[in-house]
Amino acid sequence: MKKLVVFLLAATMLVGTGPNLVWAKKRLTLWNFGAAVPERVQFFNWVEKEFEKETGIKLETEIIHWSEAWNRLLLATASGVVPDVSMVGGTWVGHFQSTGQIMDLTPYIDKFGGSEAFTPGAWESVGYGGKVTALPWNEGCRSMIIRQDILDSVGAESPSTWKELVSVGKKIQSATDQEYSIATWMATWRATQNFTLFSYLNGARLISEDTKTALLNAQEVMDMMRFWIDLITEWKVMSPTALEWGTEEVDSAFMNGEISIIPGGRSVNAMLFYDKQAPSIAGKWAIKKPPHGPKGDFAGLELTDNYMIFKASEDKEASLTLLSFLFRKDVLLRWLKAIGMGPSTRELWEDPYFQTEHWREYQEVQKVGRFIPNIPEWGETEVILEEHLARIFSAVADGTCTDDLLKDELDTINEKVQTLINKRLE
Repeated sequence: MKKLVVFLLAATMLVGTGPNLVWAKKRLTLWNFGAAVPERVQFFNWVEKEFEKETGIKLETEIIHWSEAWNRLLLATASGVVPDVSMVGGTWVGHFQSTGQIMDLTPYIDKFGGSEAFTPGAWESVGYGGKVTALPWNEGCRSMIIRQDILDSVGAESPSTWKELVSVGKKIQSATDQEYSIATWMATWRATQNFTLFSYLNGARLISEDTKTALLNAQEVMDMMRFWIDLITEWKVMSPTALEWGTEEVDSAFMNGEISIIPGGRSVNAMLFYDKQAPSIAGKWAIKKPPHGPKGDFAGLELTDNYMIFKASEDKEASLTLLSFLFRKDVLLRWLKAIGMGPSTRELWEDPYFQTEHWREYQEVQKVGRFIPNIPEWGETEVILEEHLARIFSAVADGTCTDDLLKDELDTINEKVQTLINKRLE
């Protein structure tokens, strides 16, 4: 009799009736992308403990640097050895949706508040063809950062057009000891983002509305690239060696007052990091809409970090439970405060934390934010852009970049992307 009682108690514990027991013995894997800074590590340590406490599901998180993320996801989809849930760059959602290995979240979107729960720009990242395959967890809208104190000291307003950007840059140079007043990224994946943003600012459409035609060599794009190059070669407000500048170099120059304007660069989280690293510049910078070209209007580039569930997940119900946990208001707010990113949900924008001056400046940029062309081929397009932009700016640095070379490179970019699109259309 005693043996029977013991057996029944054990069976009850395995099946369970409470939230911690229903999921007994279950285990999930989660990939998060970014630098393994203390704030990120501490947050996911907390997530693992809290999620297991609430559900009984054991969670194993791996933090992977963004420089490795694309290849890790490619390898995972090729091998079939995948995590249950993974972060994915918003610009990559289309590519991984096209593999057929990502779970369709469309039937479950009401559990997350529906499309109206998210900001319009962030919602553009969820997938293509009317399907939702990856939900935006946070967002960052590329804008323009200025040293407000330096602009004030020379009597300059924040530039709103490309013509004004040049004149303000020259004014700063003549009134200060800055050799170059402007800097931005011309290499790595950041350059591909600037290419997209600056193209939008000059009225360019990079992919046709029906998603069948690449337009990356359009005249508006050619004119944008010519302006970008002329900032270095003709107006000399940007350094010809800036091709070699990474994030640290641009950040350092900005904090030290060696440059005053970063068009297309730095999100609020980076700027708040500036304040910690160099308290002397706190209150001396501002976030503005980036200046537009003669054929365009104001725009920001909306970028998101999304989460998706792989179809190969052995327990999709548990994976959905994890997704719901990550998108819960208190969890998401804790994440955003830890890492300094902007919310992708409307509700969190109303939180007092986001009512400061800099976050309000940022929201003005977000109102004109646009997402990348939402096509399956855009992830591969970024790889192509990075390669050819490096070639273009290498030629700029050594003085060999002619209009013919620029046109040839843009034509080659367009041909490669069109080839990818044609494969989809076959």
